[in-house]
Amino acid sequence: MADDDPCFGRQVNLFDAGYLDSLTVVALTVHIEEALGTPISDIDLFDPRFATIDGMAELVAERAGRTSDAAPGITADS
Repeated sequence: MADDDPCFGRQVNLFDAGYLDSLTVVALTVHIEEALGTPISDIDLFDPRFATIDGMAELVAERAGRTSDAAPGITADS
């Protein structure tokens, strides 16, 4: 959690809290795909888990064929 934003966290709904909107989600999706080499489908964007950092990590881990709780490169400190 950022010191200057006490409302931000890994389980905060990023859309409801205003951290993501339709434009920034496109940039985030491209970043995830390029940085982690894991494609994100349109269906993933509508998965309720995609609204939080923890949920995104879970989805990315599933898409990467991993069974761990976090996707590669995504840590509790990220």
